[in-house]
Amino acid sequence: MSGNGNGNGSGNGSARVAGAAGTAWGAVLFTCPDEVWQRVTGRGCTADEQLVTQLLGLRHLAQGIAELVAPGVVRRPAALVDVSHALSMVGLAAWRREYARPALASAGVALAGAALSRGGRRRR
Repeated sequence: MSGNGNGNGSGNGSARVAGAAGTAWGAVLFTCPDEVWQRVTGRGCTADEQLVTQLLGLRHLAQGIAELVAPGVVRRPAALVDVSHALSMVGLAAWRREYARPALASAGVALAGAALSRGGRRRR
């Protein structure tokens, strides 16, 4: 079966898993940014880092909900957003060494999300 946008495609199950994971991760980033920074960097976040982390959490929430509601429609764009985010985080890690750990952690999460979103794509 192929993904046809109606929720019945083979990739939709993995997109829904990505959506559920993204929604949960977004909720954590939005509600507990300081705790996330503490675990990743060993320190709490500044006010600016908190804002950026919460905005990223909102993006994950929106994307995750979209993947849960319409996985066949959004799985490819979601994977593209995640890959783009991962690339930007690798760039940030290279540019600002003090952000390397959280940026690379965010890139890893984004690539995992992209892999799940695209996991069931049709083979040609």
